[in-house]
Parts: sequence; structure tokens; C-alpha cells
Amino acid sequence: MEDEKKGLVGFQPGNQCWKLRPHHGPDLIFKTPDILMNAAEKYFDWNKENPIIERMPVIFAGRARIEEVPRDRPLSIEALCTHLRITVPTWYSYRKRAGFEIACSFIENIIFHSLFEKAALNIFNQNLIARKLSLADNQNHEVDAKITAVTIDKETYLEARRQMLEEDDC
Repeated sequence: MEDEKKGLVGFQPGNQCWKLRPHHGPDLIFKTPDILMNAAEKYFDWNKENPIIERMPVIFAGRARIEEVPRDRPLSIEALCTHLRITVPTWYSYRKRAGFEIACSFIENIIFHSLFEKAALNIFNQNLIARKLSLADNQNHEVDAKITAVTIDKETYLEARRQMLEEDDC
């Protein structure tokens, strides 16, 4: 009641004001595929310039010390999204958007080949990368067998065993 006096009235039933909006949802962060590609290239450059530092013990001339060894940082869609300040579902919505399919596919191929090649050279753990790239060797080890338990007395068992041993001696 007080809100009506101040002129602050909510939307009335049947209101069509929402149709005046030129588009729905938030504005795109990357307006064109080229802008997205440039942002991805900045991620690739950042990745190369910021390796993971591994501290390793080194023994030389009988003296031990800790050395910092730069290690390649694996590329990933998740890390790319963090760098771009978008969510992974947002990435996949860009991938479906007209005009962005080729750019997104190209970026994903760069990431795939980087991970695959570094796993092949043992720079990255091959099993982890195979799983990440959906290359894991999935083999079905299930056996479809029916087991029937039979109860026999001791004498029958001993007789059957004696016969088996005799057959083996032949």
C-alpha cells in the first residue's frame, strides 16, 4: 500500500516489458571468435612463461642441495576458463554459438596435442593424460559364468581325486 503511494508498483499481470529487451541473458565477454582466439593465445603464452617449479634434491661432488626445476604446466580447458574468467559451461555454450565453433575447436586441438605430445615424451604422466583425453584403454574383464556348488561326501571326493591322479600319470 505504501509502495503504491510512492509510485513503486511491481509488474502487473500481462506486462510485456520484457519483449523490449534486444536480447536475453548477459552480454558476451568475447564478442567475436578473433577476440576469443587472442585471449586463448594469452593463456598459452602465460602457461609457457609460468612453469611449475619443482624442488628436487641434487647431489653433486658429495654435497646435497635443493634445486628448483621448472616443469611444463599442462594446458586444459578448465585452466583456460579460469584464465578467461568464464565457467566451463560458458565455454561449451561459446562452442555451440555460430561463428565460434572453428575457434573453439582449434583451441581444443592445441590443448589436446600439447597434452598428447608431452605424455608421449614422458613429460606428463601418461595414464593421467590418457584419462584426461579420453584415450584410456577400457577393456571389459567381466566373465559371464555360472557356478554350481555340489556337495559330495569325503569318500566320493577321494575316489574322484585318485582317478584324476591316475589319468595324469598316463
